[in-house]
Amino acid sequence: MKLRGLSVAGVVACALAWAGPAGAVEFIGFTNGCFGVGCIPLAVNSPTTITLLPGLSYTNSTFDVTSSGGIAAIGNKPGPVNFNNLGSFSATGVTGEYTGNNFDLLVSFLAPAGTSPGTALFTDVITGSVTSGIGGAVIITFESALKTFTYDGGAFTFSVNNVSLTVSPVVEDSIPVSGQILVQAVPEPSTWAMMILGFMGVGFMAYRRKNNRSAFRLA
Repeated sequence: MKLRGLSVAGVVACALAWAGPAGAVEFIGFTNGCFGVGCIPLAVNSPTTITLLPGLSYTNSTFDVTSSGGIAAIGNKPGPVNFNNLGSFSATGVTGEYTGNNFDLLVSFLAPAGTSPGTALFTDVITGSVTSGIGGAVIITFESALKTFTYDGGAFTFSVNNVSLTVSPVVEDSIPVSGQILVQAVPEPSTWAMMILGFMGVGFMAYRRKNNRSAFRLA
């Protein structure tokens, strides 16, 4: 009975270790974008602004964030030079109909080491319109599917949030593109050893019980 208790405790301890949050991981990279169906942005790590006439523009960005508790959020407010977001969209008060247009976002990772694939392309559709002197709204809706990556220390998933711009007659709106990274915990070598020992213990106890039943029937 004591051995059985120890073996079960070992399995429980291993399960807890497996489910625990991943350690801090640093994510470094940059973004690029392009307007148009099926366009492929160039992976260029330098400040660039592109415009969809008459008044919607996208400015690329760089990011350097570290996960905490298995989560890393990217999406600081846009500034003169974008940083720690996935770029930003700006819309002016110039009259424009945007429904039916498309935008592609390319995210390139420089860290963590061994990230594969090294880039991810997110597609979206654009809806909304702006009327000069009145204002309007523009919504950029990104694909909802998570992108999965592996790296030297494990794996992570990445998603991009939708963007909603509200334009007044006299003030343009500028909104950063944000996203979330979820790091998947990977067991340490010692955890693997604990799991193996725990399951061996459970298997041994099952074997003992089987033999005991056979001996009882023979008696």
